[in-house]
Amino acid sequence: MFTAKTIPEIKQKLAEEKKLGKKIAFVPTMGALHRGHLSLVEKAREVADIVVVSLFVNKAQFNDLGDYQKYPRLLESDLAQLQSANVDYVFAPDEAEIYPQSDVASNDISGNSYDNFAFKIIVTKFVDCLCGAARPGHFDGVALIVAKLFNIINSDVAIFGEKDFQQVLVIKKLVRDLNFDVEILTHKIIREKNGLALSSRNQRLSEGLQDKASNIFRILSEIKSEVKNSDNQGQEKIKNILQKKSAELLALGFEKIDYLEIRDEENLQLLCNENSTKNLRIFIAVYLGGVRLIDNLKI
Repeated sequence: MFTAKTIPEIKQKLAEEKKLGKKIAFVPTMGALHRGHLSLVEKAREVADIVVVSLFVNKAQFNDLGDYQKYPRLLESDLAQLQSANVDYVFAPDEAEIYPQSDVASNDISGNSYDNFAFKIIVTKFVDCLCGAARPGHFDGVALIVAKLFNIINSDVAIFGEKDFQQVLVIKKLVRDLNFDVEILTHKIIREKNGLALSSRNQRLSEGLQDKASNIFRILSEIKSEVKNSDNQGQEKIKNILQKKSAELLALGFEKIDYLEIRDEENLQLLCNENSTKNLRIFIAVYLGGVRLIDNLKI
């Protein structure tokens, strides 16, 4: 496994692989790796000759400086896991490599992005709801780093997890509209035995809070069951189900619910067809122990 710290060295290495006709798969991450990330690596290995993983905590997508500062950074552990997973290349740049100081006048976050970039990407599709509404500018930062990484890595395929489902839609739109020559593949959510979706943020939860967080999946599963088994799926019925489950989460000790909604998974429109559950997905974002947790479940 080769670990590159700079853009020129990773570009040179991967250009050499391309000359040999190798197919390259890319898994972008912010580190603090878990089995969910490693499942993406496994999928990358299935579809390509060369697997590249990036480790970079992207400040531009954080609208909360405290959240950025608390995000776990476990480089040595991450590298050991990737070595065991037979990853070919790791790109682990520092912040100055990705966002050169000539482009950044300050390390402060304004909204979620730097004030002095010469160029920004403003996302206008799929961002008026869910995490896009709860974290203004978040997906602008995501689109910026993904565009930069796609240009640096120049992979044939990139793999993303479905836990960040809204992000996947944004990235697929980015690739289509800005004509990136990369195929986007997705992989299912990986869960603990108790149903909790794996997340790097889970490391900030005590064992007791992780047990409590498993109620998220239970609630989603119960909503799915009630919606599918209801003879009358009218708007009022759906609203009552979601209100009841939101109250239950708060009673269990969740501090805040950013959203608990049922939306069309293709366009993120709110559930509007009373007689169909086709292409619907339940989305949730909650706070527990000061940590923001997201999940989703297809109906």
